Amino acid sequence: MQACARKTVHPFLVGGSRVDMATDPTHAPTEFAYEEWCAIRDEMFELGRLAEKNGNQSRCKLKRASLAMNVAQENYGNATSVVGHQCGRLFSERAVYFLLGGGSLDRADSLRPRIERLVDDCVYGPPKPPVEVVQDLHALCTYGNRVDHEELDDILPDEKPDLVHRVFRVAHYILTQARRECHFGEKCKHGPSACKFHHK
Repeated sequence: MQACARKTVHPFLVGGSRVDMATDPTHAPTEFAYEEWCAIRDEMFELGRLAEKNGNQSRCKLKRASLAMNVAQENYGNATSVVGHQCGRLFSERAVYFLLGGGSLDRADSLRPRIERLVDDCVYGPPKPPVEVVQDLHALCTYGNRVDHEELDDILPDEKPDLVHRVFRVAHYILTQARRECHFGEKCKHGPSACKFHHK
């Protein structure tokens, strides 16, 4: 690594990222369009923001999960480890927190056991998430471990599409459950005619 000319730091990311991950010349995602990713990200953010005002801690994680999506999107082309950390660690933890309705039970209750608990303790949605969602969360957890632990293999650029594909599928699922909760009136302060997140 050789020294290069100085550059100014990138400005702080404010608002939604406008990076189109499909423009990555070698490792573009293929399972969603730019507009689809941004729509899910933004609706999760708004539902989580409303939950902050209402004091619903588990639904607040929708906003936090959307922030992880946003940072991963912004850095998709130039920082694979950031994509791995935001998707594999932060997004997955926040998604599981939402689905379980709370955080860890104790220090031993790490992300992997909490994903296993979704089979019996899921708060939102059907009795348990589809097996595909659980598989995606396990895979994201593995990616997150690879970023965070030196003895494990680094995430490679050609794995970025798999990361964001899995995040997109999980995000779609948890947003569907959040809409259902609001649709049936639980903890919804707005009512069916006022809440723009009700099913149409």
